Amino acid sequence: TFRVCNRLVDDMITVSTDQICNAIKLCYNDARVVLEPAGALGVAGMKKYVEDNGITGATMVAVTSGANMDFDRLRFVSERADESERSL
Repeated sequence: TFRVCNRLVDDMITVSTDQICNAIKLCYNDARVVLEPAGALGVAGMKKYVEDNGITGATMVAVTSGANMDFDRLRFVSERADESERSL
């Protein structure tokens, strides 16, 4: 796996827990889909990449998933997303 990634991966992006929570909220508000945190990593990373590189007018795709979300985790995500919006 490392050899394949070493040959094919150009760059990596890291995101915070708050950015993942915001991605979950963004997907819910946009498409009424509840993603699990691991499933929202692609959206969070893509959003950060777009912001960091000043990309506009481009069509981009992120692979998502989400069946592993319970109410306790959903409450945590909601609180983190709301707190990070207040700090902006």
